[in-house]
Amino acid sequence: MAGDLNGALAIGAGCANCHAPLSGPFCAACGQAIDTHRRSLYRLTRGFIADLLSLESRTLRTIGVLLVYPGELSRAFHQGRIQRYVPPVRLYFFLSLLFFVALSFTHLALVQFSLAVKTVPARVAGGAPRQAVTTDMVFFQPAGSIQNGDVSKDAIETVRGQREPGARESAFERAVYQTLYRLQADPAALNGPLTEWLPRILFVILPLFAAVTALFYIGSRQFLFVDHLVFSLNLHSFGFMALLMAGVLAQTLLPGAAVAWLFFGLVCAYLLLAMKRFYAQGWVPTGLKFAGIGLVYSVFVLLPAFGGLIAASVLYG
Repeated sequence: MAGDLNGALAIGAGCANCHAPLSGPFCAACGQAIDTHRRSLYRLTRGFIADLLSLESRTLRTIGVLLVYPGELSRAFHQGRIQRYVPPVRLYFFLSLLFFVALSFTHLALVQFSLAVKTVPARVAGGAPRQAVTTDMVFFQPAGSIQNGDVSKDAIETVRGQREPGARESAFERAVYQTLYRLQADPAALNGPLTEWLPRILFVILPLFAAVTALFYIGSRQFLFVDHLVFSLNLHSFGFMALLMAGVLAQTLLPGAAVAWLFFGLVCAYLLLAMKRFYAQGWVPTGLKFAGIGLVYSVFVLLPAFGGLIAASVLYG
């Protein structure tokens, strides 16, 4: 049986699996490839380096297109131009892994909670003035950089004791105050559960975003559900890139609250431009569908998902 140092059998030789004559790169009888993957150490090393450089080149090219040309990767997939780019699922997992590894190595907390005790005016409280514990979320700051020393546990107890005479504390209220005690001691106390569950939540809602998008483009028969799913994957991949950029900006130029609004605006603008490029409709229908998709997705997917995540962190975190 003939072969060469590249690990490929010669055309005309017998198939190694079924011994049928070979006339191309695959056996016509059983479908096995000619390439047996038997190579010398030199060729293995050279092939590994070539594959590594090719993968790096494709990854950089794909990320560049993702950032600069919203919707282009989805359009390339729809048109069958897939060889030049990293597959959308692989890109999503790569960027999500990169984001969470970066968080781990830089010791940045995705979110921390700064507490304050403020007086609620009588006209707002509906009676006598009352005190309340307020929370401000601080994003992408080193874990432990936020301190709640100005709010003592006794101050939280005072707020907790302002119930009407005879009123009983619900189980949820108890959980909230227990969480406030934890945040008073450690402002990053909820960061662990949120960071642990966030990638799982995002992965689950990927097809939900695709379903919402498909609903608004139900009359566009040239798009299959898989096209909407790829669009969703690429959008969320950009979201992880935007989070990485937000983390850098939070350390250098913008405070946490401002960078959160910048991230939100950036993702919204990207979505609008991506929809315009990929679905190739006019600005008016694209804008209307953008507003509709954003509303439906926010109300029926994002708010329940992340509200449930925060509630679960409070109750069981």
